[in-house]
Amino acid sequence: MNMNEELQRIAEMERDNLALSRESLGGGMELLEDFQETYRTLGEIVLQEPTLDATERGRAIHVSTYLLLRCQCQFLQGALKLLRGYRGDSLITLRTAIEACAFAIRMLTHNHMADCWLNAAESKQAYKKFRDKFEKMAQMYPPTDPILTELYRAYDISSKTMHASVLSMASHFGRGDQAGEYTIRYRYCDLPSTKEMLAVFYSLLKNHLLIVRRFSNEFNARGCIKADALQVWEVRYNGLDAKLSVYREKWKAEAAWKAHDCGGAGERVGGGQAKRTG
Repeated sequence: MNMNEELQRIAEMERDNLALSRESLGGGMELLEDFQETYRTLGEIVLQEPTLDATERGRAIHVSTYLLLRCQCQFLQGALKLLRGYRGDSLITLRTAIEACAFAIRMLTHNHMADCWLNAAESKQAYKKFRDKFEKMAQMYPPTDPILTELYRAYDISSKTMHASVLSMASHFGRGDQAGEYTIRYRYCDLPSTKEMLAVFYSLLKNHLLIVRRFSNEFNARGCIKADALQVWEVRYNGLDAKLSVYREKWKAEAAWKAHDCGGAGERVGGGQAKRTG
């Protein structure tokens, strides 16, 4: 099989997986639009300083709003990766979003950190200073902050998918045995069932709900949101929280967990392979 054929096969596999995932989620697909709107509307009601770059506070709010938008993008990218059958890749996007949230909270609570973040590309020394300020887990995810503490648990789990350990690779493994020969395969996709897809999908949404809540709490605490605008946004957020809870129970109660191919079995998985004989 040449490379163009392999790429076409992967594209078809992703298309089929996406279609099956969307069918399995049913009306739950509307949650993606609801989350996007919740992120978007929060970004719109954050009050930027009139002289944006003139003060540490202004720069901290500015950078933190960009980090909020980063989380919004990571949310949609993570959902798409998951629905196409890439569980591990979707968790990496979640890790990225959680880290962005923690960085923003650090800068909103310590405004001078924004300059450290903005200047990180200036020199090796500046980057080292940035790493020193933003690397300590106890400072980024303080135990006194219940939301960041909960997000750190998801961050830690997601981090394990980034390294070449059995924790990140086991779901990709496959093999086929024939007389006198066996084939080792590495699957492109790592999502074994619809049940697993729904569980990871819910976890993705739940953690992004925490992320957007933590942003709103901090922006409000720093006087960055008008009270009337926040009240309207809270109605949207609470409605989304309630809707997610309804779908969680619906997905848990479904009786027919049909097999979710997602590149899970046989030759359809693609990937690299090595044959051994004897």
